[in-house]
Amino acid sequence: TAGIQEFILNAGQETDTVETGPGTRHLVFSNQDWVLVSALADGTPKEFQMVAGQRSLNGGNIAGPARVRGMENGTTLRFERVR
Repeated sequence: TAGIQEFILNAGQETDTVETGPGTRHLVFSNQDWVLVSALADGTPKEFQMVAGQRSLNGGNIAGPARVRGMENGTTLRFERVR
């Protein structure tokens, strides 16, 4: 469906994924650990280590595509927009 997007990454590969912003929420399903690459309000880069399984990604104050990095080859991330 249009509300689900899937991305397959190799170790160290980064890509922009789903659009986020205030009021958005996605469920994220992953088969391996991965990294969410973001920025603080002042623009300082920030990385969040995410473990395999199901997670929730809330848009918060950051607008634009969620940037992710694979930690192992074949990292599969499936984003389902719920709001």
